Amino acid sequence: ARWVALPSSGTGSLTVDGVAVPVSQTAEITRRIHPGSRIRLECVRDLDIVSGGVLAMQLAPGTEVVVPRAPGRWFGRSSQASVDAGHFRLTTGEHFHGARLAITTPEAAIQVTGTTLAVIAIPSGTCVCVLEGVAQVGPRAGAMMPVPAGSRCEIHRRDGETQMGDMLVSERPKLTDLRDRMASVLR
Repeated sequence: ARWVALPSSGTGSLTVDGVAVPVSQTAEITRRIHPGSRIRLECVRDLDIVSGGVLAMQLAPGTEVVVPRAPGRWFGRSSQASVDAGHFRLTTGEHFHGARLAITTPEAAIQVTGTTLAVIAIPSGTCVCVLEGVAQVGPRAGAMMPVPAGSRCEIHRRDGETQMGDMLVSERPKLTDLRDRMASVLR
């Protein structure tokens, strides 16, 4: 399934593999994004991209990620992405069931098996907030632990220390909005 950029009311650009494309040119963004593309959002608003029935991703301004291949329906049910910086939110669709998405940040590893979550990669470390479902999270070279709905896991860049807690209050409405808006697209 191809990645499709949804219209944005923001101004600015999405840099795809080094080429800046205005966020208003969703057809051109869609043409350029493919699995493995490095994208960076230089915009004043969030940008949503979807892969029909499988995944929806939201990038906040300043976010830099490597786009995953959407897991196949029957074969190739695992995929990988990386978040180098910024706020990256995702929600999985009904065709994601049984698939796996591995996400890495400079200090963390995350396993997604069907959920709505945010990955926040900032200079001090990584925070993963899970709205629904369960994600496995841990330091890149360490053991992973389950992070259930309503929780967060922070991994500090300085020393790899891991802390658990309630999900960030600011992420709950953003993740709920993404999940609800994408429900019909991800069927």
